[in-house]
Amino acid sequence: MYRDMEEEFKAFDSELGHIQNNLFQLAPIDTETMQSSLLKVESPIVTDSGGNKKLALRFDVSNFKPDEIEVKTKENVLYVHAKHEENTPEKKVFREFSKQYSLPKSVDPAKLKSMLTKDGVLHIEAPAPEAIAPKPELYLFYIRFLSIYLSIYLSIYLSFFLSFFLSFFSSLSNNNKYTYVAASHPLKESV
Repeated sequence: MYRDMEEEFKAFDSELGHIQNNLFQLAPIDTETMQSSLLKVESPIVTDSGGNKKLALRFDVSNFKPDEIEVKTKENVLYVHAKHEENTPEKKVFREFSKQYSLPKSVDPAKLKSMLTKDGVLHIEAPAPEAIAPKPELYLFYIRFLSIYLSIYLSIYLSFFLSFFLSFFSSLSNNNKYTYVAASHPLKESV
């Protein structure tokens, strides 16, 4: 009887250890999914095939059903929120997505249109006034200006350091009381 209780206790202890290990074990982070859910907007103003400028934002909400996604604006801020819950006897799943985006002042929130693709990408677009659309000619001017400025700056910087090092090493050789001879001979003191 004692042996049976001891075996039961060992089995119970083993099961308790198994539960404890699984309880505090973290699932690996899926960085690809995490990065794709982040709002990546290099330039929210794009040009469509007709040459019209528009605000275009994309959100990956592929893990949510269309009725779980909410898009709203308040005081020139766009809010995208999605919430998914599953409750079964075996598991409980809770997933939530929330993003905010400050709309440019000249974009009318009433003109925003949203569309959900089959692969779960939420597209939000609005016409962009010309005033906020990027001007490529201006960017080219800035790039040219910066390249000229940097080349002048680097040439001055390099010439300063070259002259400094040359003067430094020449002063070292003039102030040195030792004369350096070929490597096979010892150093001789100059008189």
